[in-house]
Amino acid sequence: MPIVALFEGEQASGKDTCISGVWFELKKRGYDVEVIEEWARSAKYAGLTLDTTTSVNSQLYMLGMQVAYEALRNEKSRADFLLLNRSLIDVMVITHVNLDKRIANKFKVAIQSLLELLRYDRIYYLQRFSDKVPDDKVRETDSLYRDTVRERFG
Repeated sequence: MPIVALFEGEQASGKDTCISGVWFELKKRGYDVEVIEEWARSAKYAGLTLDTTTSVNSQLYMLGMQVAYEALRNEKSRADFLLLNRSLIDVMVITHVNLDKRIANKFKVAIQSLLELLRYDRIYYLQRFSDKVPDDKVRETDSLYRDTVRERFG
């Protein structure tokens, strides 16, 4: 089974850069390494939204796809290392901010249960170095995201 490292963090905190560096160093040492991007990056191509116009169905779809994506790659991979760029926490935060609180709480309970089933050997949380990063108009959840990650992973 591969060692699974999860990289979480706010927008513009350097997750992609960090993952690229770790990938390069592990490859240089002869390890087989796979990078698993967050499924939400593909969501816009499927016509789904991540912002305040999101719907319950969009979030259910993204939740299901992310779980399937992570679980299958984790189970089927022959790599020595899997490097994950974000996880189910994104779906939990987006639903908390943008959906009715009663529905959002149901998502939170489901996601917390799923996080117990998915295996992460290492979790790295990256913080943004500057508050001067321009808003990408996609995610308006950075402070809630940071608080949720800290609450979940300490």
